[in-house]
Amino acid sequence: MGNNFETPPWVRDYLGIPFKAQGRTRGGLDCWGLITLVYLEQFYIELPDYLDHYDAESPPAQLKWLFFSGLQEPVWSPVEPADVEAGTMVLLRIFGQPSHCGVMIGPGEMLHSWKGSDSCVSPIGGTRWRHNLAGFVKYSGG
Repeated sequence: MGNNFETPPWVRDYLGIPFKAQGRTRGGLDCWGLITLVYLEQFYIELPDYLDHYDAESPPAQLKWLFFSGLQEPVWSPVEPADVEAGTMVLLRIFGQPSHCGVMIGPGEMLHSWKGSDSCVSPIGGTRWRHNLAGFVKYSGG
């Protein structure tokens, strides 16, 4: 993992937001909702909400579409681990399918929202995620 950044001070503003399936506000959000909120507030990038593409009961294959086909518009580019910086999106597998995402905020750390937990910082090298890393992408326009 690259050491191209320090943990940004804005991270604390996103800690403890309750999980809510398909949530898109500070009142509650899911992993994609957190991505859209961070990108809008910190990078001034408005991402699609994808609310019509999945729901809380969506099978992993449907969520895989969101992360791969759906992420073609806007344009996302792969990032090598050595080039990860604050704001890079990390894609993670659940049950073998890429169906979770977070925002990299420090060397080896992501900010994410996870069912059953408020938004938090987790190490991507920890026991829960280290074998489920699907890759990194960055927004490159669209």
